[in-house]
Amino acid sequence: MLLIFETNDKLHNLDDFDSVVRAEIPSQTDEPRLYEAVICHMIHGPCGLLNPRSPCMRDGICKKKFPKPFTSYRTRENDSYPIYRRREAASVPVSENGQVMVDNGWFVPYNPWILLKFDCHINVEVCGGIKCVKYIYKYIHKGPDRVALELRNGHNCDEIQQFVDGRWICAPEALWRIFCFEFSRMYPSVFRLQIHLPNQRQLDSAQMNMKVIYIIGDHDNSKTMLTEFFTANHDTSLTERYLYREFPQYYRWVQSQKKWVPRRGYNKVVGRIYVVSPSEGERFYQRILLNHVRGPRNFEELRTINGVVYTTFKEAAEYRGLLQHDYYVRHCMQKAFSVKFSSSLRRLFVSVLLQRLLHQHKMKLRDFDLPHISVQFLDESPLPRIIEEELAIQISDEDFRSVENLNSQQRAAFGSVVQSTMCNHHKLFFIDVPGGTGKTFLYHSILAYLRKKEKFLIAVATSGIAATLLPGGRTAHSCLKIPLNPTVETL
Repeated sequence: MLLIFETNDKLHNLDDFDSVVRAEIPSQTDEPRLYEAVICHMIHGPCGLLNPRSPCMRDGICKKKFPKPFTSYRTRENDSYPIYRRREAASVPVSENGQVMVDNGWFVPYNPWILLKFDCHINVEVCGGIKCVKYIYKYIHKGPDRVALELRNGHNCDEIQQFVDGRWICAPEALWRIFCFEFSRMYPSVFRLQIHLPNQRQLDSAQMNMKVIYIIGDHDNSKTMLTEFFTANHDTSLTERYLYREFPQYYRWVQSQKKWVPRRGYNKVVGRIYVVSPSEGERFYQRILLNHVRGPRNFEELRTINGVVYTTFKEAAEYRGLLQHDYYVRHCMQKAFSVKFSSSLRRLFVSVLLQRLLHQHKMKLRDFDLPHISVQFLDESPLPRIIEEELAIQISDEDFRSVENLNSQQRAAFGSVVQSTMCNHHKLFFIDVPGGTGKTFLYHSILAYLRKKEKFLIAVATSGIAATLLPGGRTAHSCLKIPLNPTVETL
């Protein structure tokens, strides 16, 4: 349960935390009822040396980080929950026999009034950091859970297993749903706006008996929020030309008709274009133009400045002066700070940094160090994400032990590839043998062995099915940004 205080009741300083949350054993003389409730309900475990088989133990360490260290003051931990006061005091027995003794490091934070009121375990925390707030709001607004269904023939069904696998709803949530109470409310409502490049179709649904040629040929399937925004701007009766993000304030989107109609009500609506990473190239610069160009009637007009139609959205944004300064970079990071977590922010920051540096120095890099690598690939490739995903790949013991089971021909190929890699000899190997002779088994051995040696490898295959057979495998089109319809200019 998330409680948001009124402005006058908020906890503005660390001393206010004691009035709401405690993490110490109370005095048995001054507060006997609270002392009994804390001993009964608010002790963690015990775990660690006192109980190594506790469910919270992972690799010999408590995953909840108990017991907590002693501290005589309160402080804010970096971007997380606060550190509550836990003064060093005499240990108290957990049970009547007194065999297990605990100190203030073992008590879960609690609220005295709530604990005495309900007489059960209720953990209370102060959400004092931005990381906690992001987590809580994302968690309660993530939408309902999803259920996996399996269809079977016949009447043989295990009702007990179906009940176990089914979703469990607690009594308060069931009551809340029965009475149709609101789970959350957002005002003003936020309407998300689609963004896509020209000639890129959006996902749509169709009946199973419809032929693909009719689905593709249907003109209504090519209509999107963005294309109909361009169409609405052809209306000469519009007294004002709006930005794309301002349009939902005055018009509403009718999905059944796929068109914008004037808004009749007075409910306030805020439009937000979907976030686009700088690593996506043209789509990112198109979003910048849509946030600054009023009333464009087509994609071409979006790239037009003073009668000159520029080839790309990036060129148009540059000539409008939107990329001359670091405003768009600061704006992108500022928007990300409010919704993204630390790992996503780091990837975005490195991606922006690569975009800026490579844009300034790509000609020199082309002339000297990297004559064989496409600069376009460097500009658009999300290198930090690839590195992070590669380092996260788990090497199975079975793959690592498979080296011992290679036959003579596989071992010869294995030795040649590994020796070339360890000695930094740049070579290209082709393994051309019939299907079913052990190529995938050999690839698993090479990848596992070199990754154990802390070598950075990227497993790439020409098709999705082949990529799934390799640990951490990717398709060439996804990893190397190879266009699906290559031309002379893109190669």
